[in-house]
Amino acid sequence: MRTIGVGPTRLRPFPSLVLTLVVVGAALPARAALDVAWDCYLPNAGVGCDQLAQAFFSNASFARAAGDAADPAQPAGPDTSVHVRAIENGDGTAFRIDVHGKDGSTFTLEDRIPKSFSRDAVLLRLVGNLQKSTAHLFVVDEPGTSEGDALVLRLRDPDAGPRQARKGDEQTGWYLAPSLGLNANSFGVTQLSAYGNLEVNWSHPAWRLHGYGWTNYRYVHLDDGTDDPEDTYQNFDLGTDWTVVRTLVGGFSLGANAYVMRVPQENYLLRGGTLIGAEWMLSPFLKTDEANFGVRYEIGADHADYVYETVLLKRSLDYMRHRARVFGAWHFSRVDVNGGLTAQSVLDDLNYSSISANGGLTWRILDDLSLQLQGEISYRNGLLNEPKDVSQLPPLEAFYGGGAYGAVTYWSWAGLEYVFGNSLLLRQDQRWR
Repeated sequence: MRTIGVGPTRLRPFPSLVLTLVVVGAALPARAALDVAWDCYLPNAGVGCDQLAQAFFSNASFARAAGDAADPAQPAGPDTSVHVRAIENGDGTAFRIDVHGKDGSTFTLEDRIPKSFSRDAVLLRLVGNLQKSTAHLFVVDEPGTSEGDALVLRLRDPDAGPRQARKGDEQTGWYLAPSLGLNANSFGVTQLSAYGNLEVNWSHPAWRLHGYGWTNYRYVHLDDGTDDPEDTYQNFDLGTDWTVVRTLVGGFSLGANAYVMRVPQENYLLRGGTLIGAEWMLSPFLKTDEANFGVRYEIGADHADYVYETVLLKRSLDYMRHRARVFGAWHFSRVDVNGGLTAQSVLDDLNYSSISANGGLTWRILDDLSLQLQGEISYRNGLLNEPKDVSQLPPLEAFYGGGAYGAVTYWSWAGLEYVFGNSLLLRQDQRWR
């Protein structure tokens, strides 16, 4: 249960802002309600405790605990206890609401209601005060939206959510997701491979900036007792890819992408390019137990410098290309599933085209630690980067890198990922993935 500890606080009216809290309950699973131990004493307050409890617990986001004297501090206790008191005075009635969370957090709200208020008006005001007093026990699914002069926040019970976020996650619009790997073995052939990746993101309802950088090193040596230079193969890749997205309306957005990379294993001494395009998706910010679907089209220019002369007898090439993608995702409380289908080609020559399908599964083990499984299979009709003669490659390079030029290729990957910042955004913000 994730709560934000707040010391005794007295709320005062703020004339220029109306804050509307939308507490979501009915659409969530059965365990979406906050368990509340109820304690109420309202002598001569114009409204009775039974009436107030009935109105407050009519919202499916709150459930009255089996015992009103239950202690949230106990392991099997409720999520929170709420204590409501009233003291009559000459001008009206002073109400005090004390909320105690399971982790020891407290929140206090005091309000003075004039005697001129009707019973229904007092009841509505107290229910609103109770919802404000317990708002910190929920988490925010997505940034607030403006409806007229009101700021609307959609709140949910974190027990029904994807994870227990760190404090401040909902106010953090960025995340960093690094990953590292190392593998070594020696069975007649000594192999060493290491990689490092970093994903960077900043999200806003209207904008997204997403970047990705990677590097990979592979060393292979044939242990045959000779000093032949061709018995050793080394490969060093690195690259970066950045996308900026502007959401226009609903799930429709425009995006621009730029990338540069060095991948000798695929015959790229240097490759760089840009793409622009449009995307539509059903849910730009994916909520728990929600599915998503979208389509995207991009067009752009590429420049490539090659290690070896290609089938087009080129050592460098400038060309236009375009691609279309259909994708879907399913976001559950602990598991995410995604998949997509991509078709791309040189703009004016379908002989150099490909189609690929990819899929992934993510399991959130801890708050910000997840296990990822990903894979892709592709069919390539023709490759601009294919060397004119693969046999010109050194034997080990042909063996380890030559497969990059096959008609059918596939890869799979498994790894652990830890996220710094708002790890909720890693799954929620679906734009231009």
